[in-house]
Amino acid sequence: MNGLKILMLLVGLLPSLTYAQVKEGAVYVVDTNRQVHDLAANTTLFIDSLGTKTVDQLADSQFDRLFQRFAGPQKTFSKKINYWLRIPIKASAPVQGWWLLIKTSPNIYGYYAQWEYMDVYSVDSIGKISLVGVGGVLRPRSQKTAKVGAGLSAVQLSLPAAKTQTLLIRLRNDFSNGLSPLPELRNPVVGIPANPYVQLGYGLSAIAAIMSLLSFFFLIFIREKSYLFFGIYLFLLSFHYLIIDPSLSFINTFIPEHPQLVFYFFHLFTTSDVFFFLLFGRYFINLPQLSTRVDLFLKWLIWIWGVVSVAELVLMMVYREGVLFPIGFSVLLILILGLLIRIAFFNSILARFYVAGALWLLVFSVMGYWWENGYINPGFNPWPVAQVGQMIIYLIGLAYKIRLNERARAEAERIKEIDAIKSRFFANISHEFRTPLTLIQGPLKKLEVTTKSGATFPTDVVTRQLKTMRRNTDRLLELVNQLLDLSKLDSGAMQLRMVRGDVIQLIKVIAGSFDSMAERKRIHYYVTYPETTMLGYLDRDKLEKIVTNLLSNAFKYTPEGGTVAVRAEIDEKRFRLSIEDSGPGIAQKELEQIFDRFYRVEAVESVGSGIGLALVKELMDLYRGQISVSSEPGRGSRFKISLAIDAASFRPDEIMADVALNANRDVASIDLYDEEESTGVAPTIPSTPNLPVALIVEDNTDLRQFIAESIAGHYVVLEEKSGTEGWESALSSIPDIIISDVMMPVLAGPEMNGFQLTEKLKKDERTSHIPVILLTAKAGHQHKLEGLKTGADDYLTKPFDASELLIRMENLIAQRRLLRKKFAGQIVLKPSDITAESTDDRFLQKVMCTIEKHLANEDFNVEKLADSVAMSRSQLHRKLQALVDKSPSDLLRQTRLFRAKELLQKKAGVPSEVAHQVGFSSHTYFSRAFRDEFGMSPSEV
Repeated sequence: MNGLKILMLLVGLLPSLTYAQVKEGAVYVVDTNRQVHDLAANTTLFIDSLGTKTVDQLADSQFDRLFQRFAGPQKTFSKKINYWLRIPIKASAPVQGWWLLIKTSPNIYGYYAQWEYMDVYSVDSIGKISLVGVGGVLRPRSQKTAKVGAGLSAVQLSLPAAKTQTLLIRLRNDFSNGLSPLPELRNPVVGIPANPYVQLGYGLSAIAAIMSLLSFFFLIFIREKSYLFFGIYLFLLSFHYLIIDPSLSFINTFIPEHPQLVFYFFHLFTTSDVFFFLLFGRYFINLPQLSTRVDLFLKWLIWIWGVVSVAELVLMMVYREGVLFPIGFSVLLILILGLLIRIAFFNSILARFYVAGALWLLVFSVMGYWWENGYINPGFNPWPVAQVGQMIIYLIGLAYKIRLNERARAEAERIKEIDAIKSRFFANISHEFRTPLTLIQGPLKKLEVTTKSGATFPTDVVTRQLKTMRRNTDRLLELVNQLLDLSKLDSGAMQLRMVRGDVIQLIKVIAGSFDSMAERKRIHYYVTYPETTMLGYLDRDKLEKIVTNLLSNAFKYTPEGGTVAVRAEIDEKRFRLSIEDSGPGIAQKELEQIFDRFYRVEAVESVGSGIGLALVKELMDLYRGQISVSSEPGRGSRFKISLAIDAASFRPDEIMADVALNANRDVASIDLYDEEESTGVAPTIPSTPNLPVALIVEDNTDLRQFIAESIAGHYVVLEEKSGTEGWESALSSIPDIIISDVMMPVLAGPEMNGFQLTEKLKKDERTSHIPVILLTAKAGHQHKLEGLKTGADDYLTKPFDASELLIRMENLIAQRRLLRKKFAGQIVLKPSDITAESTDDRFLQKVMCTIEKHLANEDFNVEKLADSVAMSRSQLHRKLQALVDKSPSDLLRQTRLFRAKELLQKKAGVPSEVAHQVGFSSHTYFSRAFRDEFGMSPSEV
């Protein structure tokens, strides 16, 4: 600290070297006719660098030699040093309550001197010293003799007429360096000229506050930290401008008795602004993504700056000065410049926005400093240009970032949507592959097992299974070919190969290949084409794929009894084809996506792979043709294509010379998604009543037949091809077990998939007891959970082993037998106290309550019991056999007998009376039935 004091002493003595000795008798005479008096020319200065001289010493004439002539207004005086001004003065007429104030260098700060402490003494001709008043920026307002603005260093002065006295003025700064003191005497009536810095400070504060609120407003809608830190940065900057100049009303309004706090606030706002400016930059340019090393450097810089700032604040509060901040700020400025240079080289428009705003502030701030010190004259005030320009740059940058974020969000949504479509596509493709794989793998395993055992299959069975495997192998091949075609289209490897030929003849061949399908499905199939022959240029392979896919779709989605109509038209330049069906149609919202790759209409998601129409669209684009679709739900769809057939529409390299088109060659297999009707003998369904009944609900004919053959001999097999038909069959037959596919077509009407069918079965009292096994190609864990949540008892993924299916079916049947014993025991022991938990429990409780309610009615029989529970007699019989292994008549008789036994044990009447009470009209029949049930007569009880 001694070295620091010596340094400050030398700095404080430097200005005195420029002062000359004062002339004797230089007394300033105040003419009261003038309202303002500049006292600088009659002022001498003494710098007390050690702060040891008192007013009594300086009033003594022996110290006159210490005072030097005041050289000029451009000096800057150090802090922690006492500066004494001496002014000999007298008034021509009495002066009462005038202001003696210290102003600064002109043009910049005007009257607002940053002198923190001011003490004014008067020494009369006989050496008497009196205190005139105190003032200064850091004097509490209650101590000041002149209650003027906080930024003024002033006292009130009164002078008698024609009486010479000497004014001694002591000036001192603790926190900041002072500017050149220029004493002035002013009549309060004329006031003080306005300081342009006041309006500038208020204006910049208002602009920063408004922009801060705007940033916080955007933060509400755009949850991003860059808006938060920019808002805080501007908010602190707004307060910074309220206290940057003492002429502003911050001190007088908020801290008039503790004005020294303004320096702590100034330090706090200044350092915090830098802190949040760096944080804003980090998140504005997404620095962690641009460079982890630079981001780590910035984080260390931010935290070191925070520690230094807090330490500096503590030093200011304890010692009323700080030594870390000037050094730390210089070092920080160098580091920030290096950081900005590094950021400028990032390939990011936001990084360049950030650097541009920082450099703008730096350049115009340096200009402002040079302008204040008289080095340059740009013709404008650089300070507001510096800060407002930076705010505008960053607001433009933030607005641009909103645009970038919207683009990124839209791209993320697009990628998310594509991922979802791809996931759905691969799930659908999985289904398309797993079903034929099941129909290839299953028969092969059966043939393998049979061959190993030495047994032989009937020839018709082997033939049927080989046909099934061949069809499904072709189906897999077609799927692979479609995927390869899409891949070729993506890579640009697929090119047009145009040859001259008869387009209509090719359409006849393709359309004719669907005649057998139309006949099997009993679909009204109409093909209309012109009778005239016209040759044109076409790519047979691509045209065949286009028409085949469109016709396959039409037949897949058209129910039995529906209509498919094909109409072809041709002229010299174009070929037009329309394919119309009476299928379920397509919703308007899905028409725009119908040709998107991987997209498939949700209502018919179980049919096809979802790539056929995408392939058609991309082939049409390659062909430079047009395709359109119109549809209405419930009324079918119409696809239209239009293709050029003239040579002028194609490039020379796309036309194959001297190549003849054979329009009558065989068309590739196109009936891949429609299973061939079984031509062999259907499996014999045994009529043995002891065999349980199994219902198979599967839309794929081959797979349905394979399952039926696999379980024949163990179950009586019922088959249905849709969810709705499966539901109706389950109600009418009440099977012992149901095997259902998950993904089934929705061709018309209120169809159901496997999940919906299972849920409906489990919620209905008539079918809730039937165990359900779901078959699916969706092997994901979430799909399995979805199936189990609907109430499915088991879940089997394709391809599956037939023996595994049989074992699972047997296990479920065995579990049902155990449940029958449980329910039967409850009924036998206590028929009126069944606890209602599941749907089956509630059904049994309903049955037992109905029986007990009509127990005494001898006319209450099985038909009336079935009516009471809203079932047919056969449904009630199957349901009770499945639940309690008793027929309705047995359950009714047994319940009456157990109630009779209870009444006899309670001595509620003689046997004949009790028989009548429980609905037996014949006492003899009652006694015989009672003995058969309990091994004793009613009288013995």
